[in-house]
Amino acid sequence: MAGLGLALISEHAVVDDVRAGTLAVLPVSPVPRSRPVNLVRRRDRLLSPAERAFIELLRSVGEWPRELPAAGAP
Repeated sequence: MAGLGLALISEHAVVDDVRAGTLAVLPVSPVPRSRPVNLVRRRDRLLSPAERAFIELLRSVGEWPRELPAAGAP
């Protein structure tokens, strides 16, 4: 975004910038494999309301990160 070249960045970190058109997604071949997201927590500690909400959010996402449009795509 600062005009300094190319970078590999996780999609979830730049989704708003890509949708706004301030960053472009370039195709990479071969396509990197998706990675699972894991949650680790202590069983002997109660979760705060914010922690419970975060876990529910993780469970509701389905597939993450979601696909972003390629460069030049609407």
